[in-house]
Amino acid sequence: IGLFFQSYADLVKETAIKLNKTLNPLKISGGELKVDGTHYSELFSVMVHSFNNAIDHGIEEATERVSKGKSEAGSIELDFEKVETEKGPFLKISVTDDGRGIDPERIRQKLRKNGVNENKIEKDDK
Repeated sequence: IGLFFQSYADLVKETAIKLNKTLNPLKISGGELKVDGTHYSELFSVMVHSFNNAIDHGIEEATERVSKGKSEAGSIELDFEKVETEKGPFLKISVTDDGRGIDPERIRQKLRKNGVNENKIEKDDK
């Protein structure tokens, strides 16, 4: 699976450049797992959205990162893990970055702006 996702490395690099972000090369862990790509083809195609969000909304610009005591370049890691359950094996995919994180209040504001009923908006940041 790692070889397949290595093709996303160029996309991640190009997106970072386009968004004026400094980024280390995409790090892949657990890439030695063998999977049947036909079972995951739809999922793999939407991974682009996860990478774009991590770069656009998570990773800060270099000057902001340095002012926060972080290294100039951000990092994105992709981790694959085979998880055994009662229903059989599953592929767990984690995309993490070392950016600013998610601002729950900003998400609540966006939900309100989009007309989501206040009762359906989670109040607990966890």
